[in-house]
Amino acid sequence: MRSNPRVRGILYDLWRDERQNHADLPWDKLQHPVTCTVLAGVMNRIASGTIPEFMDYLRAQADSDIELVRAQVVLALSMGGYLQDVPLHKRYAEGESEYVARSAIVGLAYVYQDEAKQVLLDLHEKYKGNERGAYVDYVARGLSVEALVQGLIEANMELS
Repeated sequence: MRSNPRVRGILYDLWRDERQNHADLPWDKLQHPVTCTVLAGVMNRIASGTIPEFMDYLRAQADSDIELVRAQVVLALSMGGYLQDVPLHKRYAEGESEYVARSAIVGLAYVYQDEAKQVLLDLHEKYKGNERGAYVDYVARGLSVEALVQGLIEANMELS
C-alpha cells in the first residue's frame, strides 16, 4: 500500500501520542481502543514490511470486549497472511457475533494460505445450509480464491 510521507508522519505522531505536534486534535477520542486498533492496522499496512509493534498491539486486542475492535483486529492481522493467526480467525468465524464472524471469514480469504483455505472449506461444511455457510461461499467466489472456489464447487457437486 502506498502512502504520502506527510500523512505517514502524522499517523506515526498519532501512534506515538505526539500531542505537542497536533494540539488541535481530539486526543481523548484518538486514544479510544477502536481508533488505536484501526490505526495499528493502517500503520502495519503502509509500513514497508510488517512492524512487530503494530502486530503485537493487534494481537493483544484479540479478546477485547468491543466487537468492532475484534473485527478490526482480525481484518488487520489477515493482511499479514501469517499462519499463526489462522486459529484466531477460525475462533472468530465460529463465534456468536455475526459481524466479527464475517470479518474473520473475509480475513481467512485474505490470508490465502492452504491452512486458511482449509478452514474456509471446513466452515462451509459446518455451516452449510445457513447464512454463514452461504457467506463463506460468497466471500470465496467474490475474492476469486480459485482453489477454495473449486473446493466449494466440488463439495456442492457431491451434494447434488
